[in-house]
Amino acid sequence: MGASSYPMAKKMAIIILGVAGGFVVGSLPANAADTTTRAGVLPGTSELTAQGDLAAGMVDGIRAHLEKLTATMPAIRDKTAQAAKQGGPEGLGKLLDTRREKLREVLGVEKNPQGAPHLEYVERPESPSQLAEKDGIRVRQVRWNALEGLQFEGLLLDPGSKTRAVCVLLPHAGQAPEELAGLTEGDNLPYPLAWELATRGCRVIIPVMLGRGCEFSVNKSLGKFTNQPHREFVYRMLYEMGRTPQGLEVEASRSALTWLLSGEKFPSLVAGFGDGGRVALAAAAIDPRFDACWARGAFGPREGLWQEPIDRNTWDLLQHVGDAEQVELIAPRFVLVEACPGPSWDGPPKVANRGGAAPGRLAPFQAGMVRSEFTRIDQTLWANAPARPVLAEDPGKAPVEMVKLANLVTQRGMGLGRGTEGDGKPPKATRPLPSALEREGRQMARTIEHAQVLWRHSEKARLKLWKDAPPGQPEKFDAGSRVLRDYFHKEVIGELPLPSLPMNPKSRPWRDGKNWKGFEITLDLEPGIFAHGIILLPNDLKPGERRPVVVCQHGLEGRWSDVCEPDRETPYYRSFGAKLADRGYIVFAPQNCYIGQDRFRVLQRMGNPLKLSLFSFIIRQHERIIDWLKAQPWTATDKVAFYGLSYGGKTAMRVPAVLPGYCLSICSGDFNEWIGKNVSYDYPGSYMYTGEYEMFEFNLGHTFNYAEMAYLIAPRPFLVERGHDDGVGIDEMVAWEFAKVRRLYSRLKQPEKTGIAFFAGGHEVQGVESFPWLDKQLGFTPTRR
Repeated sequence: MGASSYPMAKKMAIIILGVAGGFVVGSLPANAADTTTRAGVLPGTSELTAQGDLAAGMVDGIRAHLEKLTATMPAIRDKTAQAAKQGGPEGLGKLLDTRREKLREVLGVEKNPQGAPHLEYVERPESPSQLAEKDGIRVRQVRWNALEGLQFEGLLLDPGSKTRAVCVLLPHAGQAPEELAGLTEGDNLPYPLAWELATRGCRVIIPVMLGRGCEFSVNKSLGKFTNQPHREFVYRMLYEMGRTPQGLEVEASRSALTWLLSGEKFPSLVAGFGDGGRVALAAAAIDPRFDACWARGAFGPREGLWQEPIDRNTWDLLQHVGDAEQVELIAPRFVLVEACPGPSWDGPPKVANRGGAAPGRLAPFQAGMVRSEFTRIDQTLWANAPARPVLAEDPGKAPVEMVKLANLVTQRGMGLGRGTEGDGKPPKATRPLPSALEREGRQMARTIEHAQVLWRHSEKARLKLWKDAPPGQPEKFDAGSRVLRDYFHKEVIGELPLPSLPMNPKSRPWRDGKNWKGFEITLDLEPGIFAHGIILLPNDLKPGERRPVVVCQHGLEGRWSDVCEPDRETPYYRSFGAKLADRGYIVFAPQNCYIGQDRFRVLQRMGNPLKLSLFSFIIRQHERIIDWLKAQPWTATDKVAFYGLSYGGKTAMRVPAVLPGYCLSICSGDFNEWIGKNVSYDYPGSYMYTGEYEMFEFNLGHTFNYAEMAYLIAPRPFLVERGHDDGVGIDEMVAWEFAKVRRLYSRLKQPEKTGIAFFAGGHEVQGVESFPWLDKQLGFTPTRR
């Protein structure tokens, strides 16, 4: 409810002012008294009585909301399936197609598999490709094209003319293919499943799977050394480009299958353990050419995905697909789910003088959890199939048990008999085995280069998005940008439903500046979720007068007091909110939720599988702030501006791009060639080398760089404030990206509405150019300077 619904207070009001942890009684000057009630709260608000750290409470409230929402996902998927079944076989078929397409999209898998890949032996004169041979089965080192420009390495077990089936067998992350081929020696080795299958007439390819060591998560030429696991290191750059490590491994499996079949009609199997089992499930769900799937130690409920290693993070997965639904996508083909203990992992490597890795753990699913998820599978999808999915509950590691399972898969899933070649024992290697670490390093280098190429070519994809919004035709531009604004909000940021609670504004006095009074405000959105900030009201604000409002946003780990401190000039922010209030502006400084280090970063992990992000919540909070501000009698409703530094600058790019209620935006200390800032392997300031693992936004590289976000703000005024020595970027990258913005405003015939304020300084609000620019754009004459 707005303040205009309440009577104005008397000319003098007693307020409570917090000073040095205690309280004193003070009074407002006559002109400002109209903004408060006798109780010291703003008109239209109740008293804010909450104690403690409200910023931490905000983060906790968002977490609780995400936990509750995550728990509902299986029921939502089941409800969607039940509704689809009401449409009969056609309705269910459409749902399965939609889910298959969604899985493909969120893993970053190409729509159509690559044509016949070029497979070649990996050898040198002193190191031939063949590692072993027995009973007519040769084991060779190979590599093949998974995608254009991206090769994978692995082993090929080839029975030659005795081939009667094919298999892609995927090891767990970092597991050497030679272990599955039976070529390694030692204790506690896995069963040589690849050799077992080869003796049954299967031509087998075992791709290399990047592991979770950190030997190659470095750039020695830049002096950058991280403890990020290899999979996380490549995940960061891939995720920004709409790809995932798992998705690339699905691509490798599909292209390997294409080569294995080579035009023949062999029955085919995809199988794997741990991470390899996850890839096997996804590959079979996406590609119907796989006749059977065997997932070992990989199946279970995915609602804890946010706690797993970050390389498994998947945007918009859980509303559509869990493990049960992936098995359903394989129907009516055969699936064996082996509930053997999956792999464990205690978190990122602990290496001296290295850091930056995201938290995460791997723990095997308990048998009951696997069984519970398996019972969710709709078995009627196999009504006319020769064999339904099978759950093998912890069959044990004994060779006889593995042989039984191999019999089950090859007979039910591939129609093969029980015949095998030779004695079943794997051969001895005829030469020293290749270095698994060196091979993984080569695979890392290829994957990194693949991501860099995607980045370098990404601008073409972004430009295509704007083809229906030509800047030379204002009406078409406005209509096209509205469509893209909606797309940006829903598909890139993630759109929360509208708040379920009334605003219920609360206030209490904060502190006084020389020329203004400050009040702390909260506004409700959902149970436990609220907007929070302070408003600074100039003392010379007259009854009935409306003035521009500048929303001043703090940065990472900041608080609104950093922006509005009245007694000293704060580092970086230089108390710019307080200075603007001194000039006569009304200022609102919100508390954003990026505070608490991993405590807030995990919110991004929790939200992404639900198609949500930190900014999903921040946008709704700012929307509520705008609504409240515009309901106040002292707000010039068409002049609510935004000004943010650092993470507040990130907010300046994303929130006004979505919310047209902000009449302009100033991005300070953040504007950049943002995709390069996230993806670049060769830029020292890249987020590839920091602990800010929440920065990466799925497929942003192919949709919206900072120039395109600024396009969504246009034709509203937009300013970049940039210190030459600001370490968040370099002038060349910033100017490159801004040149596209300047060109757009020129084509819109409104070049005066944008600019870039370079200054000699670092990561800070400078204000020398930005304040007068703000005055001009808002048509406001400061009451004080």
